[in-house]
Amino acid sequence: LLAAGITDIYQLCKAFRVGEDGRQHLVEFSMLEWYRQGFDHHTLMAEVEALFDLVLKPEPRKKRVSYAELFTTTLGVDPDSTSRRVLGEIAIERCGVAPDVAKLASRSDLLDILFSFDVQPNLDGLWFVFDYPPCQSALARVGRTTRVVAHRFEVFLNGIEMANGYFELGDVNQQRQRMQADLSERKRLGLPQVPPDEYLLAALDAGIGDVAGVAVGLDRLIAASLGLDDLRDVLTFVPGAQR
Repeated sequence: LLAAGITDIYQLCKAFRVGEDGRQHLVEFSMLEWYRQGFDHHTLMAEVEALFDLVLKPEPRKKRVSYAELFTTTLGVDPDSTSRRVLGEIAIERCGVAPDVAKLASRSDLLDILFSFDVQPNLDGLWFVFDYPPCQSALARVGRTTRVVAHRFEVFLNGIEMANGYFELGDVNQQRQRMQADLSERKRLGLPQVPPDEYLLAALDAGIGDVAGVAVGLDRLIAASLGLDDLRDVLTFVPGAQR
């Protein structure tokens, strides 16, 4: 739709993620997603914050911080300059990761483990974490601030991820290279190969302009607004529940 020239769009839809289940994870969940033409990730963060201000009463304490600052302050190591070996040793010591798993894990995996276990649980209030490491760029642009970063952000409410946003990558050649790198990583891990998304690549080749997009976990936002900590309490039909 962006490549077709339709801007400032949104959708409410179902999303599916196999392998996660619990109070804050269901295999089927509702997602609110929107894109804004002419926005970067910082401008979009302000809009997401305005939405949360409308929904969450009383308004929680809010903070914006870069990934590197938060990671370094919490763990005492720099996420970019620390070697993969040292990150693995920290994951073994602090997170109980098995040595053979740490040896096989990619740099991105190790950063994700450390962030999920040692950083995220301590985020009381509403946190906007921005400018992630380049190895976690996904579909976001990579650029330079005081360091090379992926122009994306995530929103956490009392340690729970609520939203994930990107200043969208519009370069088709960079995106194809990332897909090839992902396939190489899957091969290293012995995972099945998947065909590149040629529809996405064709859209990027046609051009989407300067646009930022975000996805918000709607079930989690509704539960938080009602002071509930189990997604099943806000759903009429729970995925996988016995009839």
